[in-house]
Amino acid sequence: MKMMKKISFALMAVASVMLTGCLKDNGNILTSYGVGTIKQTAMGTKYIQFDDSRLCIQSEQINPDSHVNQRVFTGFTINWDEQPASANQDGIYAATLNGEADYFTVGECNAFSEQNNAAFSTSDSLLDMSTPYITYLYDKVNNIITFQTAMYETETGQPTLQLMKGISGLHEEGSIKTDTLLLVFDQGDIKKTSKKYPWKSFHLPYYHENVTIVFKIKAHNLSFNATNPKGTDYYTFNVQYTKPEEN
Repeated sequence: MKMMKKISFALMAVASVMLTGCLKDNGNILTSYGVGTIKQTAMGTKYIQFDDSRLCIQSEQINPDSHVNQRVFTGFTINWDEQPASANQDGIYAATLNGEADYFTVGECNAFSEQNNAAFSTSDSLLDMSTPYITYLYDKVNNIITFQTAMYETETGQPTLQLMKGISGLHEEGSIKTDTLLLVFDQGDIKKTSKKYPWKSFHLPYYHENVTIVFKIKAHNLSFNATNPKGTDYYTFNVQYTKPEEN
């Protein structure tokens, strides 16, 4: 059951491809996994809307204590031949959840402060991290960045991970505008005999225009291509933010 949380970071790209393909062309049953957001119908039924594909599924296995806008990573199976009549109207499909779902909340990005860069300089290093990706939301709220991490379990307490702005405003060089975001990790009192692989999401700062986001990350290993600037103990990774069109 817990193996769902330990899926290789590289395989997560495969999940995205599966979800964004022609779902019904794979036969009468679809089995996949992905990250999504808890939503709720007007009648109070909770469902999951997956990132990118916007596929929506409903299951009695969704944690009743989960709340709207909470995030979740889960495996699932859809049998297209056994769908309620309402699926054709509301686009929410009945599904079975596979494995142990990982529910997590969306953190906020700390506003710029001179102390942010000092905090990053003393940040602990993650064991690993998957490629960060942006989910564009269309309900007048800040868009979010999501990734999976690898870290040691702790003897007491919980590790903390914060996203902080590293510069005031935006840096402009010609027509290119960039923002710097810092991932600050406090691993706490680690227990090196076991590891965990939590998912994380953070609201991005509100951008009025297209921006190149420069992430600074400390990690022992990264499962994607990133740059290690000479003479530093961190990696940098660029993510392109494209401002969504207004509805």
